[in-house]
Amino acid sequence: DYLLFDPAVYTDIEADNETIASYYELNKKNYTSPAGIKVQYLKYAPEDFKDQLDIPDDRCQAYYDENQSEFKTPEKIEASHILIKVTDKASEDEVKQAEKRARDLYNKAANGEDFAELAKKFSEGPSKDNGGYLGYFTKQDMVKPFAEKAFSMNAGDVGEPVRTRFGWHVIKVASRQKAATTSFEMAKEDIRKRLQRDELKNLAYDKAAEASDAIIDGDDFEQAGLLTGANVLESGIFDAQGKGLEMKNSRVFAKVAFTLSSQEVSDVKEVGDDYFIIKVVERREPEILALDKVRSRVEKDLLEKLRDEKAEKEAGDALAVLDGKKSLKDLALERGMAVLSTKPFTRDEQLPELGRNQDIIEAAFSLTMEKPVYDKVLKGPAGYYVIAFREKIVPDQDETAKALAEVKTNLLKTKKGQVMASWIQELKKKGTIEIKPGFLD
Repeated sequence: DYLLFDPAVYTDIEADNETIASYYELNKKNYTSPAGIKVQYLKYAPEDFKDQLDIPDDRCQAYYDENQSEFKTPEKIEASHILIKVTDKASEDEVKQAEKRARDLYNKAANGEDFAELAKKFSEGPSKDNGGYLGYFTKQDMVKPFAEKAFSMNAGDVGEPVRTRFGWHVIKVASRQKAATTSFEMAKEDIRKRLQRDELKNLAYDKAAEASDAIIDGDDFEQAGLLTGANVLESGIFDAQGKGLEMKNSRVFAKVAFTLSSQEVSDVKEVGDDYFIIKVVERREPEILALDKVRSRVEKDLLEKLRDEKAEKEAGDALAVLDGKKSLKDLALERGMAVLSTKPFTRDEQLPELGRNQDIIEAAFSLTMEKPVYDKVLKGPAGYYVIAFREKIVPDQDETAKALAEVKTNLLKTKKGQVMASWIQELKKKGTIEIKPGFLD
């Protein structure tokens, strides 16, 4: 059993201006502006090179001929199924019983009963709520026995039960789509776009790499831009999250830029579809913000601190009263609180009420009928706790003896295995290998 002193309930605590100002002065280092940087950059976007690229039909044809598999669509089936589960460890009787259930359902479906309704009512698979509907699939999408059965059926057929590692399936085929090959004429423009996209990316990267090489060889940022036809662009001050940047993928750009030191020039960086070379020209360190800029944050933090302290004090006062004078229940009634209880738990469990709080669990296991109340206030996920002993469940002696015997048996097996492995290793060290003359001839 326990009493919970939750800081969130002390909503009547307030802070005046003087207390807020004092708290701010003691903790002002926690209230700073984010670090910021300003950069210059060269940008190389694939779309900027569109006028330099033409993909003729013969290149599209060559791609089509070399990648035929991309344009082939395998045969597909649209089907539903009813699954009666059977595990790998099932007995022969269990397998037969499951098969009988599946066959009964097959007979009902074959005689005209609504397949979807049968699936909703009797199927044990995840598709049951959708009437067993599996959608379209290829032969390779399904386990072999299921696929072979389904692809041997015609549209509208209900197949006799077939077994897979999941159990017994009754399959109904709704429709079939024949295998097909997309013609070159149908695929040509998609191929052209794909080749165009790849080529434009390559052109953009090559120009960015050319600028990077020029900077390494001694050209300044502007000269590298002139050499590669790119303007030097400059940002405003922005933070590590990209706030202050006006571009796509600002967060990714900022993450890259913040890895650079002042005046450092990056190598080629890919951000989204574009390539950049970035130079940090100004770095702004965090600054302590004035109280009027952060007053709401300061007040929120202060109130949380005061409420936490109040909860801890109330818990301490309650514990002092409990010390040999009152029961947890009496104290709860006096204070208008509820005595809360956990379910029985072991040392290794995560408690729904308390989470995995090892301090509380260890404290609980130190309690006895003679020492029913823990002598310290405990900090937990929802606040402060005063805990008391309710009951201790001792394992059944027969079950304990059985478990202990199993542990001993397993340890003995492990030890025997280790001794055997050690003996074999020693034999290998001492042994010699002789090959009888003529044996390998």
